[in-house]
Amino acid sequence: TTILPQGQLLTNLDTFSRSGDNIAFRGYFNNSSWNIGIYLWTPGSLGVIADTSTPVPGWTLPGDNTFRRLHYPTIDGENAAFLGRTPWPYVYRLYTNLGGSLQEVYDGYTGLTDQSLSGNTIVFTDTDNTAIYRADLINPPPHQERLEVNLPEPRSEERRGGEECRSRWSPH
Repeated sequence: TTILPQGQLLTNLDTFSRSGDNIAFRGYFNNSSWNIGIYLWTPGSLGVIADTSTPVPGWTLPGDNTFRRLHYPTIDGENAAFLGRTPWPYVYRLYTNLGGSLQEVYDGYTGLTDQSLSGNTIVFTDTDNTAIYRADLINPPPHQERLEVNLPEPRSEERRGGEECRSRWSPH
């Protein structure tokens, strides 16, 4: 049985990231898929980075301003980054705890998938996996740049399948 820092019972965990002996993970509490947190375990200590009762940094719209969902923690040392879903209009943004407080790194509306944190730099992709971004987390607000990646045009399944069949069945 693990009691989380806010006094709740940890009932499930899934995604995690490791840096040395430190681990950032997403955990659920009180047997609810809506009670989610991103936690940092260091040897002998368990801390909360953010959970669904944490206010979204910089969120100023009226009403409840806490995170709705939290995903994909990544860690370097004790610095972590994760995706957090905002209150209405429910968009995912990238956040970090670099420097001891939460800050938004990227507010793209296309969504994000993978991210990797190293030192003061985070690299992440969009949901279409068509762009890679790099953000310097030291310069407030975080400076971000899109890295140009030339991807080949996708080939149709029919064409690819036809070539595979011909290569298997025709003598060359």
